[in-house]
Amino acid sequence: MIGTQLGRWVIDRELGKGAMGAVYFAHAADAPDEVRALKVLAPDLARDPVARQRFQRETDVLCQLDHPNIVRFDGAGLDGETLYYVMEFVDGPDCETRLRDRGRWPWAEVLDAAIQVARGLKYAHDQGIVHRDLKPANILLTANDRAAAGDDDETPVIGRPPQTIAKIADFGVARVFSQGQLTGSGQFIGTALYMAPEQAAGKPATKRSDFYALGCTMYTLLTGRPPFNGTSIAELVHKHQFAQPERPSRLLVDLPHDIDLLVVQLLAKDPGQRPADGSVLVKKLESIRGKLGRKLNVSDTPFRSTSAAAHVGGGLWNTGESRVFGLGFDLAKVARAAMLLAALALVVGLISWKLSRPRASAAELFGHAQRLMRSADPDDWDKAWSDYLDPMIARFPDHPYGSEVEAFRHQLDEAKSLRRIAGRRRGPVRSEAQRFYELGLTRCQNGDIDGGRKLWQRMIDAFGPVESEQPWVGLARRKLDEVPPREVGSAETPEIKAALAGARQLAADGHRDRAEAVWKGLEELYRDDPLGSAIRDAVRAERDRKAPPE
Repeated sequence: MIGTQLGRWVIDRELGKGAMGAVYFAHAADAPDEVRALKVLAPDLARDPVARQRFQRETDVLCQLDHPNIVRFDGAGLDGETLYYVMEFVDGPDCETRLRDRGRWPWAEVLDAAIQVARGLKYAHDQGIVHRDLKPANILLTANDRAAAGDDDETPVIGRPPQTIAKIADFGVARVFSQGQLTGSGQFIGTALYMAPEQAAGKPATKRSDFYALGCTMYTLLTGRPPFNGTSIAELVHKHQFAQPERPSRLLVDLPHDIDLLVVQLLAKDPGQRPADGSVLVKKLESIRGKLGRKLNVSDTPFRSTSAAAHVGGGLWNTGESRVFGLGFDLAKVARAAMLLAALALVVGLISWKLSRPRASAAELFGHAQRLMRSADPDDWDKAWSDYLDPMIARFPDHPYGSEVEAFRHQLDEAKSLRRIAGRRRGPVRSEAQRFYELGLTRCQNGDIDGGRKLWQRMIDAFGPVESEQPWVGLARRKLDEVPPREVGSAETPEIKAALAGARQLAADGHRDRAEAVWKGLEELYRDDPLGSAIRDAVRAERDRKAPPE
């Protein structure tokens, strides 16, 4: 393509490649100093005439976007079979390249970039345009000339204007091809690493889908890895719908709590739990930035060549006039030393108290847990495990409560599985293995034990090799172990035998009508039961039994 002219633009060099095509640096044939970036779409995307017409309609709308955090769109063209669009040339790397070259970002830089991206999203959403494919590779970074020149009109970032501007690229382009979801080469339009659960389930993308992608992007820049990894698109799609990522704070001990909470909120499976709109998200991010700025007194600027060092200082004691009447000491230093000594004394006291207090025995820990285990509230069960049983197992591996703990573990796992199932019924479409697992549960609950077991076994046989269905296959295997086959002689169960014996005694005592009510009740209860014939035969035998001789 080098040297090719598309419209008035002559291609000079390639800038990069992606699933949707290649990006080139180009200059205007009639004005060499006028430069742009051209994205030439992959041939399989440009081949469909309906898609081409739709693309040209959409680009007319995208040309109306004018925001400092969105790469400016200058139109599109069709040259023979080549479909391309023209956009502002951003002289800088994208976030993915910077991550690859320099490693994970400091949280202050991620926060600054997220604020700028959120502003761009808000503006576009207000125009009715959703990105649908936000990811680090679609966020470009360029130097802020105004900040470099010392222009303080720019919105400050923890004390100063940002040295780097983040610009969203490819805005709204994925919408043109979103109906098909897959390109001719089998690639998703909308990168699977950053795809919202509702998109993964085939539902339309919304502004909250963009917020999920922003959460994935923040997670990736903070930790150096995406929230989910997989060996196939199917596995990634499944994880976005059903799996929970490890919290960023588990990977980064110095990550501020507010940033950790926001990323978790953005990655919520239910779109309703994410911020309602761009205004809410921008205010939340700016509030976090202001809070951390006050707390840490960060005066350096993110995106500088040297990392910003957060330090605690200034504030109440840093008045600039702290020497006291020529006594030769600095009040600020004395105050800070006193505060450090007080904090040290508090820490030592807490450690001493923890070391000196008696530690709970296994019996005490199990006793506390047992009271919570008897509760009807599943949250109490979680507390019983995390606060008492888990510590008991760690400290007393030979504790005498093995069977009780194992039974409770199964109860807790089952409750969590059912809660996940209930949540998924309101969310994305269920998978086939999940549907048959739930159907097996329903059959067992309705008394058809053999029917439920057969359904689970067939589901295991069918979906056992499918990696994405392993959670449901595992649950089905466990239920087969927990729910034993029902014996054909079901009339011999203790409950049925007791009911028949009671009716027999009523008949013997002359209360034939009351005995008949028991028999009729058993017949009606087990009329549609697959194994109810033995019970109905036992009832008929009892009716025909002759009264014992006097």
